Amino acid sequence: MLHNIIGIFEDTTPTKLAKDLLVLSHLMALAVGLGTVLLTDLHILRRAFRPLQDDDTLLINRAHKIITVALWGLWITGLGLFYLKTNGDLAAASPKLWAKLSTVILLTVTAMAMARVAVPVINTLVGRRLIDLGLGKKLMLASFAAMSAAGWLTALLLGGAEFSRSADYTALGVILAGSFGLAQLFGKGLVLVTHFITPRHHNQAAL
Repeated sequence: MLHNIIGIFEDTTPTKLAKDLLVLSHLMALAVGLGTVLLTDLHILRRAFRPLQDDDTLLINRAHKIITVALWGLWITGLGLFYLKTNGDLAAASPKLWAKLSTVILLTVTAMAMARVAVPVINTLVGRRLIDLGLGKKLMLASFAAMSAAGWLTALLLGGAEFSRSADYTALGVILAGSFGLAQLFGKGLVLVTHFITPRHHNQAAL
């Protein structure tokens, strides 16, 4: 057994070792980002009908920072893997690689927009219920949450699903459009339902 283990390391080249380290780091960044997004979304949903406390906004701000770090991890490790797989030749990149790159770009743009728009709105809600926001702001927050969750889940799908390796641009485009579109429909549909079933005196449009 020891001989087999030693043999594994003897067969490992610096390039293989670098690739393995990048893959592991990439998966760790993906796991941290996806886990943080899903747990934060769940926390917000559970608190939607109760006044937010300082601890809630603190958690959301910390979560956004963790997600930002995870995105940096995806970019650094992803670009490293991109180079190793293509040797710097963009023409050699597979449809899957371009789909993953597009997904991370969308996640990055979403995170930047959330930092400038969504997080400040959440920070003003201490002592207030999320459900009492005006419909426009709730739809905006739902849109950001849907984009983020769909993006991280799509990144997981592209990284782990066997079919994505041989899928062409059309199939991957349908997957990307479908995942983001369905997430938007679900998020905004949930907001519309809860908005109109909530008693009118709770819908404070001025918030």
